[in-house]
Amino acid sequence: MKEYNLVVTLADKRFYVRLERRGLKGRIVLPEVERALDTFVETELSQMGRSAQVDFERPDAVVVVETVGDRAGVGFLTREMMDRYDFVRVS
Repeated sequence: MKEYNLVVTLADKRFYVRLERRGLKGRIVLPEVERALDTFVETELSQMGRSAQVDFERPDAVVVVETVGDRAGVGFLTREMMDRYDFVRVS
């Protein structure tokens, strides 16, 4: 089975992280968590000798995290997917 490493997938790309939460009201501050995840990706890639850039205008990818109570799911939207399908967008 091939290992899927989201951080490596973002190497040399423009990206950002978007977090949507349901539940845990008041316990998660969205902008702080999003910035922390952006920084995590940049730091991990830097340690691998690679880079990525946070870009909200025209990203190559968006990492979408959604929490429901104490559970979380992660999705990955590519530029190609967002361009091809009008209904795939991040608000």
